[in-house]
Amino acid sequence: MNAEPISVMASRTACLTGERFDLRAIRQALAGLRHNMDRVNYFLDNDQVDLSRQSVDQIVQAYGMLDHYVSIELRLLALGQSREVLALNHCVLFGQENTDNLDYRKAFRANEKHFYRVGSSGIGDMLEWYSRHRNLTVWRQAAGIYLNTVGPPQLFLEGNHRTGVLLANYVLARANKSPLVLDAQLAPDWFRLTEKIRKRRGSIFDPKYWFRSLDIELADFIQANVNECYLRSDSGNRF
Repeated sequence: MNAEPISVMASRTACLTGERFDLRAIRQALAGLRHNMDRVNYFLDNDQVDLSRQSVDQIVQAYGMLDHYVSIELRLLALGQSREVLALNHCVLFGQENTDNLDYRKAFRANEKHFYRVGSSGIGDMLEWYSRHRNLTVWRQAAGIYLNTVGPPQLFLEGNHRTGVLLANYVLARANKSPLVLDAQLAPDWFRLTEKIRKRRGSIFDPKYWFRSLDIELADFIQANVNECYLRSDSGNRF
């Protein structure tokens, strides 16, 4: 499946939001994670995770953008919507207000070229995977979308894990499930799973089905840790 490249340079400048996520609660959780990164990194074997205040702001903005997608019932993982997937990643990296900023044009173009690379796995393969696996539980679908984002090869040049969590949350929202938000308590176990993903991704064995044994473990984690406290009290079922 091929996805037609459409530049996001003509994207929005106003910060978007919607009706489902409690962005204040999400910001508090991410701020708490940021202040506890030393403790989180203590439990990791190899990877060291960093989260700046600016990154928190950009992730919250990306949740607002995702909320907007959900509120207008956008079929984000359907063919023809890849521009919006790429815009979500750009928001994670640069913030919504910078999606039209000429200073970021080079980074945008490089990421766009990688995203729509020809003759390699990418957004088209992820959308095809999602279309072929509608029979899976929503937890397996969310896990599979995350795994298809982080590799191999990774969907974006940067911000794959952050964007992958957002895309997984889109799948959850489509099924009217609560979101998975990484706080200081969940982060050590999540990042340990991420380390396992990276190790498996680098293996030469069974590259086509590299995440076969990880998707169930990841799905179980997602199902056990979604939390309705990150939903607005007045949010309803949009689907």
